[in-house]
Amino acid sequence: MTVQVTQNGVDYDNHGFEYSYYSVDRYFPKSGPSDGKTGSIVVSGQGFKPSAKPMCKLNGTEHAPVSVTHKEIRCPVPPAEAGKDFFGNVDFAITPNGAAWKVFDGGF
Repeated sequence: MTVQVTQNGVDYDNHGFEYSYYSVDRYFPKSGPSDGKTGSIVVSGQGFKPSAKPMCKLNGTEHAPVSVTHKEIRCPVPPAEAGKDFFGNVDFAITPNGAAWKVFDGGF
């Protein structure tokens, strides 16, 4: 049996490729205590898969997610690398597919 796939109603693919689509909508909270004693950063969207090897990145350091569902990636909040008295933002990004990074403006 041949199954053809189309994303636009015009172009079809029957080569057996596996497609993975996701969208990243937002994250919350936008900040937290520098001691890392808070919950997780919840990234909302759709199409997330644990098998796609998602990762979180804070201040350039990669972290495995706390959990992954179809609609959420929960990132850990580690203690600030600059110490418990650190005040300010650090870069924050995720990769839902283990390859392309989504960098969030303003960081965490």
